Amino acid sequence: MEIFKKLASSLLVVTFFLAGSTSRCMQQGETSTVLCNITSHGGHTTFKGFDNGAAHLIDGKTGHIFFLKGHTGRINLGTFSPDGKLLLTAGSEDTIARLWNVKTGKQLEFFNHPGFIVSLAFNYYGQIIFITVDDGKIYFWCAETGEFLGIKQKAL
Repeated sequence: MEIFKKLASSLLVVTFFLAGSTSRCMQQGETSTVLCNITSHGGHTTFKGFDNGAAHLIDGKTGHIFFLKGHTGRINLGTFSPDGKLLLTAGSEDTIARLWNVKTGKQLEFFNHPGFIVSLAFNYYGQIIFITVDDGKIYFWCAETGEFLGIKQKAL
């Protein structure tokens, strides 16, 4: 198991990356590899991203599973907002990050980028989304409105 943890001075990000484990993919009834397995800060919600593009958001209190639709390939990144109300996901085969409402399982926004996404984060208050692309640029987005806020040319 590999666990990657990225912290930056102005960011609150704990993105766990559980690679190579095998799990039953509930959506398609087949065995798939879990590429991303994270739990919300309060521990009540779990997100799993699979190598076949399936994505599950599981409510730990009720056991209800949302099948998140939208990614076109492997889903290997995810992070919850600090308050646990939002989930940000990305895959290795598309250049789009998606923002989800954890309570409803509905997609709120999507953020298109010119390269592959390598990391995701929210700021401490959950108001700003940081998305790093494979060329080292960091894109800033407003979590509430989806508005593009700017780019930092080189990653820290």
